[in-house]
Amino acid sequence: DAEGAMYAEFCAAVKALPPVFILVSEKDPRVILDGNDEFAALLAERTGKSAKRGVMKGHNHISPHWSVGSGEGEEWAEDVAAWLGNTPEKASAL
Repeated sequence: DAEGAMYAEFCAAVKALPPVFILVSEKDPRVILDGNDEFAALLAERTGKSAKRGVMKGHNHISPHWSVGSGEGEEWAEDVAAWLGNTPEKASAL
């Protein structure tokens, strides 16, 4: 049936996802941290690959983006740049 075919197509697309880097902020509320853990577990279950994970030290849920270019608290962005440089998909991500 059409619904089964769409679900199979969705599952194939999820399995084909490129590597994923999941970051949380050190000061994120527990509900966000728990949701992040759940997402990482489901992603690993459905793709058969574990995502790289990291913690953005000193940040709350919205502060990381404001740190880029400030010279303070942007180590997480350097980690992402280094990770992108080590993935086969780096050329298509740039």
